[in-house]
Amino acid sequence: MAQAYIVLRNRPHAGRVWLRPAPRGPAEEAAFRQAEADGHLVALPGGPLGCTHAADGVYAMAEACNTPWLGHDARMAPGARVDDGALSVVLVRRKSRLALLRGFLRLEHGTHVRLPNVEAYACAACAFEPRPRAGAPGAIVEVDGAPLRARSIGVTRLLDPAGRPLSVTMAIHPSLAQPTVRPMR
Repeated sequence: MAQAYIVLRNRPHAGRVWLRPAPRGPAEEAAFRQAEADGHLVALPGGPLGCTHAADGVYAMAEACNTPWLGHDARMAPGARVDDGALSVVLVRRKSRLALLRGFLRLEHGTHVRLPNVEAYACAACAFEPRPRAGAPGAIVEVDGAPLRARSIGVTRLLDPAGRPLSVTMAIHPSLAQPTVRPMR
């Protein structure tokens, strides 16, 4: 149902996505180098959470996953593993409603990541910096469907002293975000 809402709404989210490559191995390093060569990523040291690469664009959605599945029928990050200490960041660049629909139809099998407007990266950390729309008081991002006004949202994995992944942590400093909906009383 959420996929249908995203396709029908087709609301663009402009901004910068910061990425820090996961120390998985040569394949992931090669993926980042190829994304730089293709113009999808730019090497920019000094980003938030130690991120070293950035992607600017207009996105239909950006997901940071530590599991392959978002639901029983949504294999958003087919290469994600819970036990590897990495986040799989999937960026879906904005296209037409028809292109988004094609992508969501391929989501169940995880083949959407082969589409030209979809990028997937294995990261140790990522941060999302949305750009506000013209005339808007601030940028809006959606975290698990809840709209927030935010300047930046950071996501990283926590590791125990032995280097085993513990959980996903989302860092939204109170001064950087405020809910755009009021709680029910």
